[in-house]
Amino acid sequence: EMPRTGSTGIMRNLIKHHKGIMIGVKHGSMTDAISIVRSKGMNPDTLWKVIGVRNPYDAAVSVYYKHKSYGEYPLYLRFPNPRLREFVRWLYEDGVSFQEYIKHIGKVSEPSSDVVIQSLRYAIVNPFFAKEMMSGLFDQIFYFEDLQRSFNEIMQSLGAEDVGPLPVVNKTSRPKGYRELYDEETIRLVTEGYEVYFRCLGYSF
Repeated sequence: EMPRTGSTGIMRNLIKHHKGIMIGVKHGSMTDAISIVRSKGMNPDTLWKVIGVRNPYDAAVSVYYKHKSYGEYPLYLRFPNPRLREFVRWLYEDGVSFQEYIKHIGKVSEPSSDVVIQSLRYAIVNPFFAKEMMSGLFDQIFYFEDLQRSFNEIMQSLGAEDVGPLPVVNKTSRPKGYRELYDEETIRLVTEGYEVYFRCLGYSF
């Protein structure tokens, strides 16, 4: 389950209508899921393995607005990591722009000893998922930009019943587009930071 790709809605659809079960943790890797399946005495080769993807330029905007919205709720003060609490306070109370946000967290390809910064980078796209895709681990990919059609095609190929539209879950309040929020530097940071993902899936600005 890659975050911000409609995977939670798909998970709920599969559990409710197709006797689906959750394996591992939410947004966990397929590598971990396969290990769990094997530990239960099942053969992972008999399973159809899919992953959802999303344009990193668009995903970065959703992550920004999601994290900024945390400041609207006092619960963020309970975050155990003081650096994360301070980051949310800075983002929300200081009115940090999207461009400032991206420049602050930097490129995912550059090592950082700051756990909060690294987790924010991985919230956009975890490069490990790209490595799994490049290794040929998945049988099929569904695209967030065409989510319903992609999901329907996968279910039809498996002979599953059509049960209607996917539920919309955890929708982030944000502008519909993403291009107008970028400048040359933030385009470069995201392009270089998630280069392997762009190369793997053919996304562009």
